Amino acid sequence: ICACLVGSEMCIRDRIKNERKDKKSNIEKNELWRKIDDVIQSEARKLFEVDALKRVQKGRRILEVSREALRRIFYLSYSYRMTSDERFKARAEKEMLAIAGFEDWNPSHFLDVAEMTLAMAIGYDWLYRDLPESSKSEIKEAIIKKGIDTSFSTDNNSWLSSGHNWNQVCNTGMAYGAIAVYEDIPEIAKVVVDRAISSIALPMKGYAPDGAYPEGFTYWSYGTSFNVLFLSAIEKLFHTDFGPVSYTHLRAHETCADL
Repeated sequence: ICACLVGSEMCIRDRIKNERKDKKSNIEKNELWRKIDDVIQSEARKLFEVDALKRVQKGRRILEVSREALRRIFYLSYSYRMTSDERFKARAEKEMLAIAGFEDWNPSHFLDVAEMTLAMAIGYDWLYRDLPESSKSEIKEAIIKKGIDTSFSTDNNSWLSSGHNWNQVCNTGMAYGAIAVYEDIPEIAKVVVDRAISSIALPMKGYAPDGAYPEGFTYWSYGTSFNVLFLSAIEKLFHTDFGPVSYTHLRAHETCADL
């Protein structure tokens, strides 16, 4: 993994330009892609008229805020990449700086941290070349200190040894954060990605033998969606699943989902 991370320095950012061309080509050729693109950009434009998120805790969670952050930053960053409209970038930057200013991302309920870190990692990576240095520094520090660093506390990381959806969601969020900022903390990033590859194999065993999911449909959708995000990232970056992460049961799972 060490060699792969070092060798992927250009891949993470520089692949974006080629991917944008591919997506635009797909949108031009495919009606479904056009509709998806239209919906995302339409939703992103609505965000011009609303305030940035605030750290509003309900009970022991800020998960609702984290999920809205993921929706907003994804839509805005995507729309900027596809259109180069500065309004999308400025609004995404405003959102990320507001989130970076939160006192914390609520590590006592680590799903909140995981989804927030994923959101910030996507925005930081997709907008990296066009953000001012001051904003990049603030966002990066938040990803590290309020996201990645908190995952090393034993008070927060029992999900590492679990076999349920928390493992999938939390490992994915931490891995995306680590990949996004690895140039600045390469040794820690390697540990986080290596840890995720080993740990996420635990819930993936739950798809055996026929692709079913032990937690039912709702958590199937939640856990599997994040698991697929994780697998997509490591395959694109490293061109391998590193052996321990097996696709066998997920292939069976695809068959079940089609029935």
